Amino acid sequence: MPRFYKMRWFIIVLVSIILVVFISNSFFKLRYANPLEGLVVSVFKPLHYITYSVGNFLQGSVSFVAEIGTLRKTNQELLNRVTALENDARRTKELEMENQRLKELLNFKEENKGLELIGARVIAKNPDNWFSVIVIDRGSDDGIKPGMPVLNSKGLIGQVTEVGNNWSKVTLIIDPSSSVSIVVSRTRDNGIAKGDLELSKTGRLKILYLPSNSDISINDDIITSGLGGVFPKGIYVGKVVNVYKDSGGIFKYAEVEPVVDFRRLEEVLVVKSFTP
Repeated sequence: MPRFYKMRWFIIVLVSIILVVFISNSFFKLRYANPLEGLVVSVFKPLHYITYSVGNFLQGSVSFVAEIGTLRKTNQELLNRVTALENDARRTKELEMENQRLKELLNFKEENKGLELIGARVIAKNPDNWFSVIVIDRGSDDGIKPGMPVLNSKGLIGQVTEVGNNWSKVTLIIDPSSSVSIVVSRTRDNGIAKGDLELSKTGRLKILYLPSNSDISINDDIITSGLGGVFPKGIYVGKVVNVYKDSGGIFKYAEVEPVVDFRRLEEVLVVKSFTP
């Protein structure tokens, strides 16, 4: 009895192997299963189903994890591509805007044959709210001299006041030290456009010494008069936004909004010489 008890597991395993071999040999034959095969399949069916389900689950999990890794890599590649395309679009837009500004300067140069002009880029500005001095990338090596007028395609900017070998400082017309002889385009009244400490905070300048009977009014255009030979005649300065009489009643004065946006200067033209 004890010997048989020890051998029972061997017998069970042997019978199981025989049954599996038997089923395997007959599984793919075109026939009906006999009662013994049906019983064995019925007994092992739940175990087979569990094994099959677990195998499918594990295979699906591995595939899912692999797909997540692939999707993350693809997503990162797409994000990098989108970033590159956005950077390209910004560079293209910047180049288009620069090209437009340079085209305007070139057209101005072509339309003003009496002016010897040289282009320059703004490389520095005063750290004030309203910049009264800028630095350009042209200097004595390019024939730039103190006193030369500076403008762009829109109008008058200022005057060169200091020169280095490859740089120059330009004092803007809104600086309190600046003064320009002007004429009111409509009335032909002469005056002096001068920077004002208070008005410079708003980017404006003041027109002084206008006759008390001047018909100057808001929205009148102000241009350079050419008197004194410092600035070329007919360069646009800006529009009148306010008109006042001084306390003595001898003169009128006006506030002018310059046509040039001094906060956004990038390219300028220096007038090396002109015909008065």
